[in-house]
Amino acid sequence: MDTIGFINFIENLRYARGMSQEEFLHDIISTRQYQRYRNGSSEISMDCIERMSNRFGIETRKLLADFQHEKFREKELVEEYYNSVVYKNGNDVQRLEQYFDRYNFLDKTNFEVHTLASILKQYLLNNINKENFLDMLYELIHYPKVLNYEILRDVEIIGLMIIFQHNINEKEKIIDLIKKLNKDHNLLASGQSYFVIIMFQYFVAIDFIQKKEYDHAIIYLSRALDMLKKKHSNYSLYLIYYQLARSYYYMGETDRFKEMLYKCLVQTRAKHSVELVNQINRMVNEHYNFDADSFLLEYIKMEKKT
Repeated sequence: MDTIGFINFIENLRYARGMSQEEFLHDIISTRQYQRYRNGSSEISMDCIERMSNRFGIETRKLLADFQHEKFREKELVEEYYNSVVYKNGNDVQRLEQYFDRYNFLDKTNFEVHTLASILKQYLLNNINKENFLDMLYELIHYPKVLNYEILRDVEIIGLMIIFQHNINEKEKIIDLIKKLNKDHNLLASGQSYFVIIMFQYFVAIDFIQKKEYDHAIIYLSRALDMLKKKHSNYSLYLIYYQLARSYYYMGETDRFKEMLYKCLVQTRAKHSVELVNQINRMVNEHYNFDADSFLLEYIKMEKKT
């Protein structure tokens, strides 16, 4: 039993029920013992869990099941927060921050991913410079020591991906590790977290694109696309479509290039982020020397004709 996580869950539940800590703990355990549970210096017993369950009027088995369910929900909310920061969706960022401000985290990795997203937010808002941003990130995931770990957690993988994007001097070290992990998912503490595995596919593909090995890039991007379809998710879908478009463009497959670029542009506009749309528009102009909006209109006209 993860005692700290469970007690944080109990605290969230107690707060939601409007119960004071004194009222909740009466005739169950002392405040001192409860604090030992909260800081992890003592392991909670099943007898104590049963008494807490009774205080809430919830069957013990259901309370424990709800705890596990809430941990999964927490993971989803943290990932949503991270994505909202990346996509610069200010309203969602603010909404989730207000939620987490009064929330006790149930899982250490979820808390660390939330911390990582908060650091990234400060950097994107220019509240901290690049050097401080990277230093904070290095400290959070223990970089470069993390490169030698035999098993990696979600927060470490996400942190490595951000370092990959923002520190060109570290790219080769990180991409070598990603390829190794991509071959052996047993090296992941996150198990089958598609959020992490999709990132593997994407960044390995980027490496192949940089080496002009576009056919290999398409293989990895297609794997990521298949996973997203199976999960009915659009996580980073616009990025995958964009890199597929780049690969097909350089391979001279014009129809496939246009199809992928069209899907990318549709996805970016669905995010309702002006910053994201402008970013992709600049990339299109830089890489292909034409206007993204004009391309989108022409493609739609062409599709209607066919």
